[in-house]
Parts: sequence; structure tokens; C-alpha cells
Amino acid sequence: SELLLGIMAFLFVPSGVAIIEKYSFLKGKIFILIIICIVTTILTFITTAYTVTAVMKIMNKGENKNE
Repeated sequence: SELLLGIMAFLFVPSGVAIIEKYSFLKGKIFILIIICIVTTILTFITTAYTVTAVMKIMNKGENKNE
């Protein structure tokens, strides 16, 4: 994890440069882009929550069989 933290800024440079290059295209669409980011973030949270819940249930079933 220290490696990823050390190079994190480097990983975001290409996407930042691409956004700056396409600024004229994105200029009129910034509101839609923000809505898309918010919706996809919420969907990611929901999907992660259900996945963690399902994995925990599966792990608990395995523990009950071993007893």
C-alpha cells in the first residue's frame, strides 16, 4: 500500500491532463458530468454494501458448518 500511496499523484496526472485537453468539449456538459459522477458513486456504494453483506453471510455459513 505504501507503493500505491507514493505514486498516487503520478497515477492521476494522465486523467487530469486529458480533462484539461477536452475542457472545451466538457465546458457545456459539466452539470451532466457531475450528475453522472454522483450517481455512479452511489451505485458503487450500494453494490459494495451488498457484496460485503453477501460475503459475510457466506463466511458465517461456513463457520456454522465447522462447529
